[in-house]
Amino acid sequence: MRRNDLRWMKMEKIAIGWSSVDITPKKRCTLCGQFPTRISTGVHDPLTASALAISSGRGRSGSIIISADALWISDRVRTIFDRELARRLPEVPAGRVLVSATHTHTAPTQVCWFSDESDWIGGGIMTPDQYSAFLGRRLAEAAANAWRARRPGFVAWGYGYAVVGHNRRACYRDGSAVMYGPTAAPMFSHIEGHENHGIDLLFTFGEDRRLTGMVVNVCCPSQCTEGESFVSADFWHETREELRRRYGPELHVLPQCGAAGDQSPHLLLDRRAEERMLRLKGLLPEQGGDFSMAQRREIALRISAAVNDVLPAAMKDMRERVVLGHERTVVRIPLRRMSPADEDFCRTRAALAEERVNALLREKRPQTDPELTSWRRQMAYFRDALERNRQAADGEAALPVEIHAVRVGDAAFCSNRFEFCLDFGERIRARSPALQTFVVQLAGEGGYLAPARAEEGGGYGAWYPSTLLGSDGGDVVVEESLKALGRLFGS
Repeated sequence: MRRNDLRWMKMEKIAIGWSSVDITPKKRCTLCGQFPTRISTGVHDPLTASALAISSGRGRSGSIIISADALWISDRVRTIFDRELARRLPEVPAGRVLVSATHTHTAPTQVCWFSDESDWIGGGIMTPDQYSAFLGRRLAEAAANAWRARRPGFVAWGYGYAVVGHNRRACYRDGSAVMYGPTAAPMFSHIEGHENHGIDLLFTFGEDRRLTGMVVNVCCPSQCTEGESFVSADFWHETREELRRRYGPELHVLPQCGAAGDQSPHLLLDRRAEERMLRLKGLLPEQGGDFSMAQRREIALRISAAVNDVLPAAMKDMRERVVLGHERTVVRIPLRRMSPADEDFCRTRAALAEERVNALLREKRPQTDPELTSWRRQMAYFRDALERNRQAADGEAALPVEIHAVRVGDAAFCSNRFEFCLDFGERIRARSPALQTFVVQLAGEGGYLAPARAEEGGGYGAWYPSTLLGSDGGDVVVEESLKALGRLFGS
């Protein structure tokens, strides 16, 4: 498209619609995000999916943006969602809907690790397949409700700061790196990479200029209490509550996880100092207490303070006419290849896991025993890596990578399926033609996507088994994302 072809950039009055639906499982379920099988003990706080629909020109252009309190959006969930959306909202193609997850580890599992998993987890437990069907339908309901709720309104965007995520990879003087590695060790050298404490905000308002909702994008997964056995949205629950306390109970909050494959809310440095401050602030008692739960509340206060700081300024530039655009691109990228050392490592670990599984079965451990399920999953994890390398070597497979680029005035959203390490997200933001770019990860079913410096250090999150693409694949995702943004902005 020629730079001077402005017909597609006509600004018309916009219409905005919101919907929030409950996606909390109705019974106990298996929880995602760890090797051992965890069966939920109850619901600590509700899971939510929030949808924002924005259009102009009587809906001729526009998008729906959805966020779910989930680990990711699995291929099965997306398939069910697309089918349900076509039934409920045939006028909006699935290619104009961006769906992503906050990456909480206390949400239901969407994918079975084993073919017999539904048989041994027991009666009365919601299976991954059952939850996926439920989630896909609820996401489609949220999308349809938001689209039908559209009314004339205003948007504004803003940028602030809130310390939420920290780089979680510790590097050592022998060149190795370890996710959540000890920093008090004599061999500790440095934290591997950058941290981004920026917070991207998109606000919406009704015709009366009253705040109706906000998109909040931070470079951090929601994982303060990731190892617990209750269902929870993690720190986004406290954040929603705090924002609604300040701005009204009907406020819609759509959280997004920015590029954060190497980020988390966990502290590798200065945890004792942080704990002392939480006690002095009254978020922890003088003795004891749950540090992780207090940290959730602290993060909610930090995000809300950033919103308080940004909102009054952003409201000085509220707009009822903006350029809208949405482009969906699918790129097929070759799978990462193993080095000989990778192959030896995976074969050794798979054999070790098989040995431990057989030993625990001889002990007649129950199928749901955490140690047994952990070793079974590790066995599958390393075997899958070896099979993936065989397919890559034979040229049988490439990974389809869906990228959504969405324009809302001078702001843009750009999504991908991965736990997308911050290096890649920063490259997109730095070169984006948008004034402000919301990078959105886990808009699909993805593994880690690590930069070259992380691959060199190794460790979980960068080693072969936990990645589908190599760092060169990450380079392709960056460039294709920038091309899509460039087309939306005529650059």
